[in-house]
Amino acid sequence: MKRYTDYILACVTIIETFLAAFLVFAVAASSITLVRRFYHVITIHDFTRTYELFQDFMAHTLLLVIGLELALMLLHHSPYSIVEVLIYALARKLLIQADSAYELAVGVVALAGLFAIRKYLMAARAKKADAGAQTD
Repeated sequence: MKRYTDYILACVTIIETFLAAFLVFAVAASSITLVRRFYHVITIHDFTRTYELFQDFMAHTLLLVIGLELALMLLHHSPYSIVEVLIYALARKLLIQADSAYELAVGVVALAGLFAIRKYLMAARAKKADAGAQTD
């Protein structure tokens, strides 16, 4: 029975690694579009659209960052990496899509809660993760 469990765990690990690599390649491919958007923001002469173009650029950039963090989450399997993904996703939501003061206030409270979780509930694990990342 243990042999089958080990085989299934190995298969799941391989699939997760493949998905993480696929995410990294998708982010790399989408970076070309990011460069085009950046060029468009710089060269635009219609100042009425500057805010909209910059907001689209920021949304695309933060989405790529979330994709990379998601790839790291698939590889590391730690609650710390899940909290990191949630922090980036919530920050993107607050910066790009927050339409009302209520949404902004709730988002800030949620973001503060995630930072508190990371600092107080995962402090020892965060130090170990940072130390492990520096030795690699």
